[in-house]
Amino acid sequence: MGIFNFILKILKGEGNLGVNPSYSFGTGRTSRGSSGNGYDRVMSMSGVVTGASEDDVRRGLEADNFTPSSIDRLTASSTFRKMMNW
Repeated sequence: MGIFNFILKILKGEGNLGVNPSYSFGTGRTSRGSSGNGYDRVMSMSGVVTGASEDDVRRGLEADNFTPSSIDRLTASSTFRKMMNW
């Protein structure tokens, strides 16, 4: 559970974590080194791609042992919702 909270902090931009985002909304994904992006890692864990339904994301993350409250916080994120085209 600790890693998910860390990812949420990265996604929310809380604190100085020294992370360079690798996702840009107008231009699609770009590569900025190997650090990647928290949202990309979460999408990879859920096994879905941009445009997948919220239910598909939930099922994928539940299968990866994410808690329902953590999934709720992620899917409520405006950045994640834009990224998923919801």
